[in-house]
Amino acid sequence: MELARKRADLRDGPGTILAQRNQFADAEASFAEALRLQQNLEQAHFLLGVAHLQGQPPLRNSAQPSVPSRTTRRLIIS
Repeated sequence: MELARKRADLRDGPGTILAQRNQFADAEASFAEALRLQQNLEQAHFLLGVAHLQGQPPLRNSAQPSVPSRTTRRLIIS
């Protein structure tokens, strides 16, 4: 296990597995640790961003009009 702590490339693999299991916070931590050990891991930078975005709630599409609530419709009609 000491080898895994020192080798950044070995930290990248568990992050990928965690992301595949939708454990995005743990995946982010794994990728961040890999980058702490070796800052030039391009794949870890990319996957850290992907894990971060996947862990966020989906954005509401602002192009679609929002449906007014029942209360709002009453106020508009009255």
